[in-house]
Amino acid sequence: MYEIIKSDISVIPKHITKSQVDEISEVIKGWKYLRKPEYQRDRDILIHRLMWQTGGRVDDICHLTVEMLVWKDSLIRLWTKKRKKEVYLQMEKSILYDLKNFKENYNISTGRFWDITRQRVWQKTQKWAEKIGIRLHPHMYRHGNAVYLMLKQQPTALISARLGHANTAITQSMYQKVTPEMQKELLKDVEF
Repeated sequence: MYEIIKSDISVIPKHITKSQVDEISEVIKGWKYLRKPEYQRDRDILIHRLMWQTGGRVDDICHLTVEMLVWKDSLIRLWTKKRKKEVYLQMEKSILYDLKNFKENYNISTGRFWDITRQRVWQKTQKWAEKIGIRLHPHMYRHGNAVYLMLKQQPTALISARLGHANTAITQSMYQKVTPEMQKELLKDVEF
């Protein structure tokens, strides 16, 4: 079921960890913005959180619209440009609440939440990462989401569906590896 990796985890795609996500959240909160500081901070925190929680590609997050939110079911209908299909993602109520507040605070009634390019998000991501001493690009959030869900022992079918993979074999070949970190997590409640 899993391929065991001794110490070389280079076969797992480079990814961001949950603790690094938390550190970057603090960096964004303390960032000094020159123009529209509240708007930019709120936008950047939401983009950062969405990249982590959805595992969506940066371009898909940049093109998130008000119409893609299904408030009553706590869903985001994320349009995946690469696969040319919608992926329905169950979301935490807190991020939907923050999106709703963002929409109301900045008078967004329809259309895109923000006018930002994937290139600009790429630049911002690199600057945030520099502040905590790591190298990062937006796609590492996608990999981090998958690795995190694997560590939390979520079914491969769920992870595959959330990432919009054509089948679970793609997800398994990329992420279903057992690292020393995963062994520790998986065996924490096992007595020998």
